[in-house]
Amino acid sequence: MKRRVVFYFWVSIFTSLLMWNSVGFAQIETDGVLVNLSTRGYVGTGDNVMIAGFCVSDYLTLVIRALGPSLGARGVYGVLSDPRIDIYDSRGLLLVSNDDWQQYPTASILRQIGMAPSSPREAAILDTAPPGCYTVVVRGAGGSTGIALVEVYDITLFIL
Repeated sequence: MKRRVVFYFWVSIFTSLLMWNSVGFAQIETDGVLVNLSTRGYVGTGDNVMIAGFCVSDYLTLVIRALGPSLGARGVYGVLSDPRIDIYDSRGLLLVSNDDWQQYPTASILRQIGMAPSSPREAAILDTAPPGCYTVVVRGAGGSTGIALVEVYDITLFIL
Protein backbone atom coordinates (compact mmCIF):
# COMPACT_ATOMS: atom_id res chain seq x y z
CA MET A 1 0.00 0.00 0.00
CA LYS A 2 1.65 3.21 -1.16
CA ARG A 3 0.58 6.52 0.31
CA ARG A 4 1.96 9.99 0.71
CA VAL A 5 2.06 11.13 4.31
CA VAL A 6 3.25 14.47 5.61
CA PHE A 7 4.35 14.38 9.25
CA TYR A 8 5.24 17.56 11.17
CA PHE A 9 6.86 17.32 14.59
CA TRP A 10 7.91 20.04 17.00
CA VAL A 11 9.19 20.03 20.57
CA SER A 12 9.49 22.66 23.28
CA ILE A 13 11.47 21.89 26.41
CA PHE A 14 12.03 24.33 29.26
CA THR A 15 14.04 23.91 32.44
CA SER A 16 12.32 24.59 35.74
CA LEU A 17 14.57 27.64 36.13
CA LEU A 18 13.76 28.87 32.60
CA MET A 19 17.48 29.34 32.01
CA TRP A 20 17.20 27.92 28.50
CA ASN A 21 14.69 26.62 26.07
CA SER A 22 14.98 24.48 23.02
CA VAL A 23 12.52 24.29 20.17
CA GLY A 24 12.95 21.83 17.32
CA PHE A 25 10.86 21.40 14.18
CA ALA A 26 10.89 18.83 11.40
CA GLN A 27 8.73 18.34 8.32
CA ILE A 28 8.90 14.91 6.76
CA GLU A 29 7.15 13.93 3.54
CA THR A 30 7.34 10.31 2.53
CA ASP A 31 5.92 7.80 0.10
CA GLY A 32 7.24 5.16 2.46
CA VAL A 33 6.52 4.57 6.10
CA LEU A 34 7.59 6.90 8.88
CA VAL A 35 7.58 4.68 11.92
CA ASN A 36 8.73 6.78 14.90
CA LEU A 37 9.46 10.29 16.09
CA SER A 38 10.73 10.85 19.62
CA THR A 39 12.60 13.20 21.89
CA ARG A 40 13.96 13.13 25.42
CA GLY A 41 14.02 16.08 27.79
CA TYR A 42 13.40 17.54 31.21
CA VAL A 43 9.84 17.70 32.53
CA GLY A 44 9.27 20.32 35.20
CA THR A 45 6.11 21.60 36.86
CA GLY A 46 3.59 24.29 35.92
CA ASP A 47 4.43 25.70 32.50
CA ASN A 48 7.77 23.88 32.47
CA VAL A 49 6.50 20.67 30.91
CA MET A 50 7.59 18.86 27.75
CA ILE A 51 5.45 19.63 24.72
CA ALA A 52 5.62 17.65 21.48
CA GLY A 53 3.42 18.42 18.54
CA PHE A 54 2.75 16.63 15.30
CA CYS A 55 0.50 16.90 12.26
CA VAL A 56 -0.66 14.06 10.06
CA SER A 57 -2.13 14.22 6.58
CA ASP A 58 -3.99 10.90 6.62
CA TYR A 59 -5.84 8.68 9.10
CA LEU A 60 -3.15 6.94 11.14
CA THR A 61 -3.16 4.42 13.97
CA LEU A 62 -0.70 5.79 16.50
CA VAL A 63 0.96 4.68 19.69
CA ILE A 64 1.99 7.64 21.85
CA ARG A 65 4.11 6.92 24.90
CA ALA A 66 5.79 8.87 27.71
CA LEU A 67 8.54 6.91 29.42
CA GLY A 68 10.46 7.66 32.60
CA PRO A 69 11.15 4.70 34.91
CA SER A 70 12.29 2.44 32.05
CA LEU A 71 14.93 5.05 31.13
CA GLY A 72 16.42 4.63 34.61
CA ALA A 73 16.77 0.92 33.93
CA ARG A 74 18.90 1.90 30.91
CA GLY A 75 21.27 4.12 32.90
CA VAL A 76 19.57 7.53 32.61
CA TYR A 77 19.70 9.44 35.91
CA GLY A 78 17.02 11.75 37.29
CA VAL A 79 14.12 10.21 35.38
CA LEU A 80 10.49 11.26 35.68
CA SER A 81 9.04 8.69 38.08
CA ASP A 82 5.43 8.84 36.86
CA PRO A 83 4.85 10.41 33.42
CA ARG A 84 1.39 11.51 32.29
CA ILE A 85 0.34 12.45 28.74
CA ASP A 86 -2.43 14.77 27.62
CA ILE A 87 -3.23 15.01 23.91
CA TYR A 88 -4.90 18.11 22.49
CA ASP A 89 -6.25 18.90 19.04
CA SER A 90 -5.40 22.07 17.07
CA ARG A 91 -8.22 23.97 18.83
CA GLY A 92 -6.75 23.19 22.25
CA LEU A 93 -9.46 20.66 23.11
CA LEU A 94 -8.22 17.87 25.38
CA LEU A 95 -8.84 14.63 23.47
CA VAL A 96 -7.38 12.00 25.76
CA SER A 97 -5.16 11.60 28.84
CA ASN A 98 -3.25 8.72 30.32
CA ASP A 99 -1.20 8.31 33.47
CA ASP A 100 -0.64 4.57 33.82
CA TRP A 101 -0.80 2.75 30.48
CA GLN A 102 -2.54 -0.31 31.93
CA GLN A 103 -5.59 1.86 32.70
CA TYR A 104 -6.13 2.80 29.03
CA PRO A 105 -8.82 0.81 27.14
CA THR A 106 -6.33 -0.45 24.51
CA ALA A 107 -3.77 -1.73 27.05
CA SER A 108 -4.28 -5.35 26.00
CA ILE A 109 -3.54 -4.44 22.37
CA LEU A 110 -0.37 -2.59 23.44
CA ARG A 111 0.75 -5.84 25.13
CA GLN A 112 -0.16 -7.98 22.11
CA ILE A 113 1.82 -5.83 19.64
CA GLY A 114 4.83 -5.45 21.94
CA MET A 115 4.40 -1.69 22.51
CA ALA A 116 3.50 -1.80 26.22
CA PRO A 117 5.92 0.21 28.36
CA SER A 118 8.00 -1.85 30.77
CA SER A 119 6.87 0.12 33.82
CA PRO A 120 3.24 0.29 34.95
CA ARG A 121 3.82 3.96 35.91
CA GLU A 122 4.51 4.99 32.31
CA ALA A 123 1.86 6.39 29.96
CA ALA A 124 0.76 5.04 26.58
CA ILE A 125 -2.16 5.50 24.22
CA LEU A 126 -3.08 3.54 21.10
CA ASP A 127 -5.70 5.27 18.96
CA THR A 128 -6.58 6.37 15.43
CA ALA A 129 -5.93 10.01 14.58
CA PRO A 130 -7.74 11.74 11.71
CA PRO A 131 -5.81 14.26 9.59
CA GLY A 132 -4.87 17.27 11.69
CA CYS A 133 -2.43 18.67 14.20
CA TYR A 134 -1.99 17.44 17.75
CA THR A 135 -0.09 18.48 20.86
CA VAL A 136 1.23 15.98 23.40
CA VAL A 137 1.95 17.45 26.84
CA VAL A 138 4.11 15.34 29.17
CA ARG A 139 3.81 16.13 32.89
CA GLY A 140 4.77 14.37 36.06
CA ALA A 141 1.83 12.86 37.93
CA GLY A 142 1.60 14.37 41.40
CA GLY A 143 3.98 17.18 40.43
CA SER A 144 6.99 14.90 39.91
CA THR A 145 9.86 16.13 37.75
CA GLY A 146 12.68 14.54 35.78
CA ILE A 147 13.87 13.27 32.41
CA ALA A 148 11.27 11.67 30.12
CA LEU A 149 11.05 10.33 26.60
CA VAL A 150 8.00 11.07 24.44
CA GLU A 151 7.42 8.85 21.40
CA VAL A 152 4.94 8.84 18.53
CA TYR A 153 4.74 5.63 16.48
CA ASP A 154 2.70 5.17 13.30
CA ILE A 155 1.62 1.54 13.36
CA THR A 156 -1.09 1.85 10.69
CA LEU A 157 0.47 -0.56 8.20
CA PHE A 158 1.54 -3.02 10.87
CA ILE A 159 -1.88 -3.81 12.28
CA LEU A 160 -3.90 -4.21 9.08
